[in-house]
Amino acid sequence: MRRLALTAPLLAGFAALFLSSSQLTAQVDESDPRFAEDPTEVSDPRTNTDPRDASARSVGQLLDELEGTELLEALWERGSTAELSDAMRDEAWELLGWIDSHCEQWLSLIEAGGMDTDAGQARAAELVDKATRLATLADSALKDSRFSTYVHTFTNWDSEQQLAFRGGQAHYREASQMLASATSAEHALRALSPLERSLAAARPLGDTWGQSMTLAAMGEVHHANKQWQAAREAMRSAVEVGRTIRDLDSVWSGYNVIVEASIAMGEFRAARSTLQEQYQLSVEVGDEESEQRVIDRLVQIEEMITRVEQQR
Repeated sequence: MRRLALTAPLLAGFAALFLSSSQLTAQVDESDPRFAEDPTEVSDPRTNTDPRDASARSVGQLLDELEGTELLEALWERGSTAELSDAMRDEAWELLGWIDSHCEQWLSLIEAGGMDTDAGQARAAELVDKATRLATLADSALKDSRFSTYVHTFTNWDSEQQLAFRGGQAHYREASQMLASATSAEHALRALSPLERSLAAARPLGDTWGQSMTLAAMGEVHHANKQWQAAREAMRSAVEVGRTIRDLDSVWSGYNVIVEASIAMGEFRAARSTLQEQYQLSVEVGDEESEQRVIDRLVQIEEMITRVEQQR
């Protein structure tokens, strides 16, 4: 189960610059390939458990013993399509890294010259086929996701587009390093330039994850500098894009900032509406502690709304 945080967790040590509020654990996904120094060395974010061991266990045992991508991979290896579809609904916010890992492995294989051999071509075809089938099954199970579009777009880039994608990742990493070394909120504003370049690369490529991550980081920088309207606009876009591929980090951070910005602008009803969506997300993820914290904030917002109405 992923742990969520009620404050927007900006990259590395920059989180302390945000307005204070109750916090759980940070939720930066270490499997995210955009943080990799060398794309050919990206580790497979799947479990170290050999999914072939699952063949000796019943589906019921798998459901009891495993969770997250470990469970999904085991069900895939067994060919348990119906059970995998059900598990995808339960583990929807774990799907992105798992599905994307196959796309990244495919691209890294190409970059390493793997397509020069028959074995490499066969492996590339296998990765694309699996990613496509997983994405199709996920979209069928979730109804409102766009994993199929994500995979199809990624695996159909030409060499020039692949280079542009890596360039966008490089701009994002540059921004990450700037934010990690920022000594003040104002100092962090310098990261907006590489973030804008990253976003400019991601949009024409249809790089959905790149867009949601970059928009979320931009929203956090604006939030830290109390640029409330800009922060809220960036995060609304991050949430809208991020939900289509279940980008938990960007969506959750987006909700955090939208709430804080709405409160700062005195728009308490907007904050309440966002908190209601955030509560539903905490239920979907299964983080009971976060559920209670969101409820506590909802109570506080209701009190604010009551006070404002009484003063009219």
